[in-house]
Amino acid sequence: MMHSQVATAAATFLDGSLQLNYLSNMNNADLAVDREDGFVTAARFSVKRREIIAPKWGVQYGARLEADWNTRFSNLNRGGIGLNGRLHWKPAVGYTKPWFALDADVVLSEFSDSDIRDGVGSRFTLMSGARVTQQLSARVGYVFDWRTAFGGRAFDNRGHGLFAAFSFKPSKRLVFYGRYDARVGDVVSTAVPNNPVIAAAEVIEQDDAYGLGSVASSAIGPGPGPGPGPGLLNNNTRFAYRIDAVSHQGRVGANYAITPAMSVDVSGRYRATYGDGNNDYFGFNIQGALLYRF
Repeated sequence: MMHSQVATAAATFLDGSLQLNYLSNMNNADLAVDREDGFVTAARFSVKRREIIAPKWGVQYGARLEADWNTRFSNLNRGGIGLNGRLHWKPAVGYTKPWFALDADVVLSEFSDSDIRDGVGSRFTLMSGARVTQQLSARVGYVFDWRTAFGGRAFDNRGHGLFAAFSFKPSKRLVFYGRYDARVGDVVSTAVPNNPVIAAAEVIEQDDAYGLGSVASSAIGPGPGPGPGPGLLNNNTRFAYRIDAVSHQGRVGANYAITPAMSVDVSGRYRATYGDGNNDYFGFNIQGALLYRF
């Protein structure tokens, strides 16, 4: 996260970042034998335009380029192009007065060799926040997200949820922050399927992104609906399956400004997901990032 800038009538920002992420359960697997961990390096470059369009009203819009490199599974390397916009309203003057905003974000993603993941993701956020003290600010909001996959159906998903977040700035250079999200909707897990997975899944598709599983499937048949076809269950082929779930996620981090234009950011995130058919999975991510405003 970059430090906030002083509001002006119009301003343009160029931002870049380099990130190193460790994911303990990148394929969202329930069983420990199916979980895959590893590092993902990411680069982001964005251009944003901020304008005041009327008293108490402002807009921000921009575009970004994204690139991810997976150190273990190169077919999950990803490129993306994103567009975003925000409408901002602060009805009363004063640094402790609340503000309201509507965000929209769309990103087109293409993976190096995983066609079922290629697609367009969208997210809309309605939120409100306020500065509680000179050092502490907080915000809450509602998020609706959906994704359309080009090469399959497992990664067609949607969901919605609530979040609460805070930031605390004890000095000019240091910011601590945290966020909690609760979400209800579709999730996708990749694993060797078993009978409970087949019974609970809305869609199941063969997924070669993580290679073969270390154990053979325990399922005895494809079951009704869109499960895998006959003859695929007596081996260790992995499948991506979409299920309904309730997810909880918490994130805490710190941002330190090295210069007015450069900062370093370190954060940790933990997610617990409880899916239909007792398909539950857990995982944590650790991220370090270098951010620069040109």
